[in-house]
Amino acid sequence: MKKLFYFFSIILIGTSCSEMTDASALVPDSANYVAVIDVKSLVEKAELNDKAADMSSIEAFENELENQDARVYRLYQDIKEDPLKAGVNLRDPIVIFNVMEENNTMVGIAMDAWDGEDFGNTIKTLFSSMKMNLAEKEMDGYTYLWPETRSMPFGVAYDDDRILMLYGAGFMLEQENLDTTMATLMNGNTTFKSENDLFDDFMGDRGDISLFTGTSSYSEIMGSMVPISSVFSKDLLEYLDDNYSMIHLNFEDDKIEMLSKAVYNDKLMDKMDEMGVEASEIDQDMLKYLPKDGMAVMGMSVEVSGILDAVREFMGEDEKAKKEFEEGVKKYEIETLLEAIEFNMAVVFNDIVEKESPYAMYGNSTQPSLDYAAIMKINDRDRIVKFLEKDVPEPMPKEGNLYNLDNQYLSVGEESMMLTSDRNLAEHHFNSKTPSSSLAGSDSASKMGSTMFYASMDLDLKKVTFLDNSIPQQARPIATMWDDFLVKIEVEQDDITENRATLYVADSGKNSLARIIELAEESYQKMTQVQ
Repeated sequence: MKKLFYFFSIILIGTSCSEMTDASALVPDSANYVAVIDVKSLVEKAELNDKAADMSSIEAFENELENQDARVYRLYQDIKEDPLKAGVNLRDPIVIFNVMEENNTMVGIAMDAWDGEDFGNTIKTLFSSMKMNLAEKEMDGYTYLWPETRSMPFGVAYDDDRILMLYGAGFMLEQENLDTTMATLMNGNTTFKSENDLFDDFMGDRGDISLFTGTSSYSEIMGSMVPISSVFSKDLLEYLDDNYSMIHLNFEDDKIEMLSKAVYNDKLMDKMDEMGVEASEIDQDMLKYLPKDGMAVMGMSVEVSGILDAVREFMGEDEKAKKEFEEGVKKYEIETLLEAIEFNMAVVFNDIVEKESPYAMYGNSTQPSLDYAAIMKINDRDRIVKFLEKDVPEPMPKEGNLYNLDNQYLSVGEESMMLTSDRNLAEHHFNSKTPSSSLAGSDSASKMGSTMFYASMDLDLKKVTFLDNSIPQQARPIATMWDDFLVKIEVEQDDITENRATLYVADSGKNSLARIIELAEESYQKMTQVQ
């Protein structure tokens, strides 16, 4: 497999721009996962054309290949001289997808051919070097290759324009099943993803790496599982069908950004409307009780009503479970409890510290513990207190104004409640006092004020003593390189369908992917020096 990886790498490095052809035309509509890799964009952003000749990892592979297999090494050198001799046109996207056939899974890889005959010679030489001879058969309009020994379900089909590889991932899959699927796809005897307008939009918006997921047959698959169908109703399983998500990953100069969008079916959208599910802004007033400085912060807010009715509707056929659920709702007055709280909350993770603990293992008296503070908005303090002190089987232990949950302190105020590892902070909250350095007014708080979900994490490990000390001395030079490169990760979601995740990196004056390649090469060199 390493040979295949390096061969494709050399083909990528040597190729350049061409017009788009659509390898996605081979993806069946039943595929639930489709990955699209824009190899041309990745090669350009990684600056591989300039770097390959000086990369120690490629040089080491070439030396190893020359000593192992002279025939493959000659092929490698020919492709290095002219990548198109491999017969593959990797200047256009590679498409990777799954195929489900009779509860067996296959993985497909589709790409464009430059010269079908050259590709056939390349793939046969590579597999021969791995002691795997391929049988060959001329089909109607394409050539089909598969392992002579049939030791694993695998096949390659190609013509002058297209290449399709199928690999059987299901342990019950027979080679004959794969052969049939290959013929179906190559002959166009099925419905294809390219006929889906939503998928066409996805392809038009694709990034450097994109992922399309769909749930076209989940109710059928999950409904056949007896334990699942007994726990969840048929109605719930039907809500799973025909929902899609589209993810696009792009490498920029000072960041790596991932955009995602969900498209739900009409029935599910109507149900969410019925439940009152909608985005709402994170409450700014409660943030004043949280400390500003921390390694990570997260906040979320979503309005939801009708939860209990939805649970009742979606429960399966187990009458005993239904009865126990209703008894619990009545006993603990869950309906009024849900009315007393809001799904509007925030948390700050300050540090990881060593604390005395009776649960510490391996003879230690301390164990790593999160220093944190979490806050949630509430509507009815008296109802929360009643639940904590009377409704639960064992009342929460109380110390003064606070509830002590195994050295985690819970403060219930008039408009919010706080759970924290810091007793002083909990006391401040109960007495409506703010810490000296508050999260309110910070950049993170400002972003929370316009989103339903926000999270960020500082990736400078040197600021977290426990993590910094856990790095072995031998690995520290490599860890320091990556630590200096990675700055912060941030996730924002404005509504229930779209979100954005951004990994910020140190601006080196070049694309982030190029810098990642450089750091990977430097890491490889440092590791080989140590060995």
